[in-house]
Amino acid sequence: MSYSKLLSVAWMVACCMIAASTASAAVIIGDTSGGQIAGSSPFTLTIAHTADAGNDRVVVAGLTFESTSPPTVTNATFNGQAMTLARTDVSISGSVNNPTFLYYLLFGNSASATTGNVVFTLSGATSTNNTLIGGAVTLLGAVQGAPEAVSGNNSGATSQGSISTTLTPVTSGAAVIDIVNHSSPNLTLTPGSGQTSFFNSGTTGGSSGALGYEILGAGGNETHSWSHGTSGRWALSSASFAAAVPEPATASLGAIGALGLLARRRRRTL
Repeated sequence: MSYSKLLSVAWMVACCMIAASTASAAVIIGDTSGGQIAGSSPFTLTIAHTADAGNDRVVVAGLTFESTSPPTVTNATFNGQAMTLARTDVSISGSVNNPTFLYYLLFGNSASATTGNVVFTLSGATSTNNTLIGGAVTLLGAVQGAPEAVSGNNSGATSQGSISTTLTPVTSGAAVIDIVNHSSPNLTLTPGSGQTSFFNSGTTGGSSGALGYEILGAGGNETHSWSHGTSGRWALSSASFAAAVPEPATASLGAIGALGLLARRRRRTL
């Protein structure tokens, strides 16, 4: 086979294998957790959570509640480390507030799982009509940076049977995490097509809340929705976390090395 043909074959192999390894990139959903608490004390919600062993970990956590005098979330942590607020939304009718909060923590690589607590700290007292609802999820193979896109929506003072929001842009293999609030208590909320609910808590007082996730297929705009047969006021916050691009496979590197070797041999024969 001629030098030019060998070069062409090696280049095609390298490109195909790199493309295959990159196309396979997708965020992996790890451990999920959830919890709730009602009453005037304590002023915190603590959720036991495990960050699975693996590379490029991100812990995402959400909080929601209803109150006529909503306390401010002053701190959100996992395993004692401060989390970053990605998005917050609120539905308001008169003095009644239904907020949603979505936080994340870049947690890097670890050969062993990390078991700790997600802790939300509030600035003021809660009440029986202000049940705190929250949950968390560990993402593996996610970019160690801010969400690639965030979005949210609320119905204000209007009662309706569903809520939706669109994120743009999003990439293939990304994970979208969202948290939703419905102003009526004791409801199990229904996620839209393709979404999975990992914590769904209807309360006996206050509002109902849920968290969900979806791994995206092809890139492009992505609409997320929640619904229930009971109309009410809604708030929804969502964030998309991109997949970390994997290193080329060893064979791909070998093919690229072959290109260099062929080039060196070619130069010596000239």
